[in-house]
Amino acid sequence: MANSSVPIITIVASITYIILFYMSIRVWIMGHTKAKYYLIAMTIYISTIVVMSLMINGILENNYITRFAFLYGSFMEIILFTLLLANRFYEVKNEKIRIQNRLIEIKEKNEKFLEYEIENRTKEIKNLLRDKELLLKEVYHRVKNNFQMVIGMISIQANKENNKVYKKSFQELICRIKSMSAVHQSLYNSKALSCIKSKEYIPKIIQDVKHVFNRDNMEIIEMVDSIDLKMEYAISLGVIVNEVLTNAIKHNFNLEKKLIIYIKLKKVNEQINLLIKDNGKGFDTEHKLIQTGLGLKLLEQFIKKIPNSHFEFHSTSEGTEFSLFFTT
Repeated sequence: MANSSVPIITIVASITYIILFYMSIRVWIMGHTKAKYYLIAMTIYISTIVVMSLMINGILENNYITRFAFLYGSFMEIILFTLLLANRFYEVKNEKIRIQNRLIEIKEKNEKFLEYEIENRTKEIKNLLRDKELLLKEVYHRVKNNFQMVIGMISIQANKENNKVYKKSFQELICRIKSMSAVHQSLYNSKALSCIKSKEYIPKIIQDVKHVFNRDNMEIIEMVDSIDLKMEYAISLGVIVNEVLTNAIKHNFNLEKKLIIYIKLKKVNEQINLLIKDNGKGFDTEHKLIQTGLGLKLLEQFIKKIPNSHFEFHSTSEGTEFSLFFTT
């Protein structure tokens, strides 16, 4: 059985070598020049097998060359095959490096392209924002001018009016309109077109009310923190300050002592507190005329416009105190 298996192994090995030799030639013809070295190795190996076979069959003399030819051939094949593998390893490694460099180059080009696109888009957005700011400023300016026209027409009508009650009503109306106009004036002068500085806005309303009523025996002490107010909050807050301040002056116009009004606006954490207090004679908040008056109705309506808000209103013979609390 052992002797019969030798020819089978020889046949299988011979067929395998022939196939490998043929495939090597095909690979070489297809353009892989390194395959010729493998062909040389296989040729040497097969030649040594032939020499050994001829020696065994007595055709060639048994000497050191023929006896160890197979070992020499195997050694040469191993060396060439090892060199081919090493060369292929370095080729793969260099190809990997080339691919990595190419990827880095593509990445850098993409980054430069993205930077260029981002820069262009940023310029476009800045131009759009600048145009938007100019349009908004123009809108605020026109609204302010329209308010001024309305105030001017009401002032002309008020100057023609001889009835003191009507004249006073016109004055109060002018103060209300000025408080809303001041918002657009502040926005027109401000760099931030969505927020208003309370430090600039509230004192303007106070000065307008003082100018309209023009009372000498009066002092208004203001303590206003610098708070950024949203436009919708600022309009409501301005009307509220105007109404409470107007009522404090109107209901104490004939006060014998000096009228002192404290106005404080401060922010603690996220809560804003408005306090308006006077040393006047006070008034009855339950009185029918007070409850049905336009001032109190305006207060209630504009306080509702401020989210998360509540107010307290106290009036005694020692004066009146109004407090408003809301969160931004």
